[in-house]
Amino acid sequence: MSPISYLGVNDIDADQFGLSVYPNPANDEVNVAFNLTNEALVNVTVTDLAGKVVYTSNGENNVAGAHSIKINTSNFSNGVYMVNFKANNEVSTQKIVIRK
Repeated sequence: MSPISYLGVNDIDADQFGLSVYPNPANDEVNVAFNLTNEALVNVTVTDLAGKVVYTSNGENNVAGAHSIKINTSNFSNGVYMVNFKANNEVSTQKIVIRK
């Protein structure tokens, strides 16, 4: 019997960017805070559990340092969402709950 091998995508360690998504659970607004050691192209996408994109950032180039993106969630339905953070080619995903 041969060993099982898996093919997948390696997520970055959220601590690499000091990534924090708060408050969680949230109501009308979520903050995505991160710290870059180098300049990076940053994209943030929020999807529902069915994979439907409910928010996407403008994909801005950010200089090194601390940053925060505020996401208006007032139009989101109650439920669980995935916040996908991408800096250059590194990706991290965190779960948030919207409760009104």
